[in-house]
Amino acid sequence: MSICDFEKFAVDLFESKPDSSDEALLRSCISRLYYSVYHRIQNWLMSCFAEILAQFGGGSHEKLRFCCDDLARNNKELKFKTVSIKLKTLHDRRTRADYKLEQMHQRRHVQETLAEMRQLDAIVELLIQTFTPNYIYKSL
Repeated sequence: MSICDFEKFAVDLFESKPDSSDEALLRSCISRLYYSVYHRIQNWLMSCFAEILAQFGGGSHEKLRFCCDDLARNNKELKFKTVSIKLKTLHDRRTRADYKLEQMHQRRHVQETLAEMRQLDAIVELLIQTFTPNYIYKSL
């Protein structure tokens, strides 16, 4: 299975039912979108910054953010901090979608998640060009 399959599945599902307000569908899309970007960034950090990533404890989601925070400090590059913040934002969206059943989800929440994810992908692409130009980052 490719990491991009998560994103493709979520986008295809969302677009296949343009009038749907089915919360299970919307929540599933948000969750899959988060995991698509999470796994892409995890692979990038493990491939290109493994020694730095290995220094951090915590849960796997936190670990990626801690690594990006450290890269921001050590390289004096705020885009790494932006990656950390956007990962946290998307993780919070995924957590709400998966666990906060009392909170209603609408189509705009999926659209906002997609927009946030695409902004994050663009920032990561810029960082790759600067710091790891030989790495291939795959998104839809």
